[in-house]
Amino acid sequence: MTEETFMRLVQRFRNPPRFFMAALWATCAILLSDGWLPAAAPPPVVSQIGPNRVRLYWTLPNCRVYLLRSTNGMPLESFASVVYGPGVRNYLDDSNAPAGCAISYAMATNALSETSSIVLLTNVPQVTLTISTCQTIPYQHLLRIRYVMGRTCVETPQAELAWAPTGTGRWTNFGPELVTRPELGFWGRFTADWSLPEDFDTKTPLDLRFVPMLGGWTGDTNIYSNVDLSGLFTTVSELVQPCILGNPCRDGSGVIFANLPTGTTVDIYTLSGKKVIRLPPEGIIGGKLRWDLRAATLERIRPGIYPCRIEDPEHRLFNLTLIVSR
Repeated sequence: MTEETFMRLVQRFRNPPRFFMAALWATCAILLSDGWLPAAAPPPVVSQIGPNRVRLYWTLPNCRVYLLRSTNGMPLESFASVVYGPGVRNYLDDSNAPAGCAISYAMATNALSETSSIVLLTNVPQVTLTISTCQTIPYQHLLRIRYVMGRTCVETPQAELAWAPTGTGRWTNFGPELVTRPELGFWGRFTADWSLPEDFDTKTPLDLRFVPMLGGWTGDTNIYSNVDLSGLFTTVSELVQPCILGNPCRDGSGVIFANLPTGTTVDIYTLSGKKVIRLPPEGIIGGKLRWDLRAATLERIRPGIYPCRIEDPEHRLFNLTLIVSR
């Protein structure tokens, strides 16, 4: 190299072109970053691969990816940040996605302000609920409903239970008269006992409806049609001896003694033989006598077993057992 050529190079570096420094700083920024950072990320492709698992796919050069999630219209929040190098996969599983919700996903690169358009997913859980049998319990005036429930999602679902006269579609939700209503577990067989009101028309068959629910999600409707209630009785004349309707009963409810001739006395005792109360025969209406589970002191009786001694005007004795649960 001649001395003249060398001096020209020195002079060029002393007075670089105007774009040189800008290009130099840009090159440094790229080297210091995790790779080439696009201005904004494209929206991810979202697919549900489980009730609590959603997979997000995308195609991007090597870069830092921020994954954003929103549930039921809440603001987007970052739930994952992934740094990619050569040959790293281009998907991530959201394994904590709440089932039964509307979930929005978006992506960002470089800065959270550079966010892609939003992708909406309705996350459907897998819950099955099937009524298997319905059985009438005449002397307790109960309809026993057995059903099978299964779920694969993490959350615990609820069940909406209703009845309607067969074929009418006039649904009425079960209220507190549904005696046994266990919390739905992960899966298994369950029993719900329905204590029918004393004036319920048991001559009309019923349709029963169970619907699983989870948050804002409602599952498939399960209808058990044409339930025959003829095994129960409508009037007390269909039975000969005194009986207790709604037995066993829950603490805080009440019971009815039925098939009582006028003038019958009803004495209720504890297991130790202490008399709780004598129900006045003046309260017998149409062969029925209602008791609100209060002792002679007007205090609520405790859960337990209570022998009942019934004596009719002809001095015939009948011994019954009342069970009060919590």
